[in-house]
Amino acid sequence: MSERDLYLMFLPQIAELIIDCQQMTQESYEQWKQETRESIPVDAVDFMEKVFIVTDKYSGHQISA
Repeated sequence: MSERDLYLMFLPQIAELIIDCQQMTQESYEQWKQETRESIPVDAVDFMEKVFIVTDKYSGHQISA
């Protein structure tokens, strides 16, 4: 299974995650991301970092550069 296939398979859950993240304060969002990073398996890190990019952008928690 490719990473794209995995992303498409989990797209509904990622969308729900974005909705949940929209309800969080910036502080709680950053805490959730840190806790998630600490708990994910090593082989899922790259995928989850890409999920974080999507949640950052669409949840309203993206840090302006």
